[in-house]
This record gives sequence, C-alpha cells and structure tokens, in this order.
Amino acid sequence: MTSFDADALVDAYIEAQNLGSITNANHPLWWSVEYFMDIDNHEKANHVWIYILRIIEKQPSEKVLGMIGAGPLEDLINQYGDKFIEKIEIEARTNPQFRKVLSFVWRQDTDDEIWSRVMAATGK
Repeated sequence: MTSFDADALVDAYIEAQNLGSITNANHPLWWSVEYFMDIDNHEKANHVWIYILRIIEKQPSEKVLGMIGAGPLEDLINQYGDKFIEKIEIEARTNPQFRKVLSFVWRQDTDDEIWSRVMAATGK
C-alpha cells in the first residue's frame, strides 16, 4: 500500500467504526473493516500494526478505540503475540492512548506468558 492508500484505509476505518454496524459487504466502507479481518501472514501483521498506531494517532472517538482494541489489536496479539509483544510493551509505556486501546483486548488463544505481559503492559 502506498502512503496515500494507507491514509485512505485509516480514515475509512475510523469513519466505518464511527458509523457502527458496517457488516454488509455492499457498504462503501466495508473494505476498510474487512482489511483487518484476516491477518494471514507476518507481512500483513506488520502492516496492521502500523495502521493500528496510525489510527490511534488520529485520536478517534472512544468507540473507535474500543473497536481497534477488541478487533485488529486483539487478533494481532492472539495470532502473532510472540512476534509483537516487545513492540506492544514499548508502545504501552510511551503512549497512554495505546495503553487504553490495549485494555479492550480480550484473551483468546494467547499463550500464558504473552498474556501476562499484555496485562502488565495495560497497567492492570
């Protein structure tokens, strides 16, 4: 994705989550929600990480922060936590908004050690 495309993705995702209930593939913003649904390889996981941080930088609504935490960040942690835990810990120490987003993540299949590090990063 080019920088322009990345900006379009970030902006469309924020708009879609603010609208809520974008569950229909025919909705014009669906592509931005769908992008985050299938993190099927490490390269895409790296892109998702960058886009999560870009979304947070835009200081979206609490609703969007919750959706990014309970959606893409949660999936990233559950699928690639071992690869991203150090980045997560660093970001959580330096970015209160990220720490807030991290608090919306629910545990699914995350290994015990990674999950305890995620919980520690939230400050809980």
